[in-house]
Amino acid sequence: MKTRTRIILIALISLLIGGTIGFFTAGRITKKRLKERIEMKKPPRIKTKLEDRLDLSEDQRQKFDNIFSEHVKRMQEIERGVHQKRQKELLTMFDELNDILDNKQQKKLERFVKRFKERRNRRGHRPPPPPPHHME
Repeated sequence: MKTRTRIILIALISLLIGGTIGFFTAGRITKKRLKERIEMKKPPRIKTKLEDRLDLSEDQRQKFDNIFSEHVKRMQEIERGVHQKRQKELLTMFDELNDILDNKQQKKLERFVKRFKERRNRRGHRPPPPPPHHME
């Protein structure tokens, strides 16, 4: 085998190995982050920062957990409301768009809206979230 061919082969193998390692490493990092977010219910950073900075006693920490979890529930409700309003606004936009399109474009938009609604309905059938667990 020529030296040039060996160099090219080694470079290709190195790229393949590096890409594979990078792919799986990125997957593990993403999985770890998702697990942390699920376990901590999204805002763990602010919660831990506040707890650390305020140097809470055990009694204060329990009260803080209760207050924090109640506010998180309210913030999640606000997010759901915003999401529903956004969905309604999109459907209104689709209706208005339909008025300016020709028949061919209307059929394309109709298929798009149908798939959009199906995706939205599928999301509504998710399993319920895990029960919140309190940090100790």
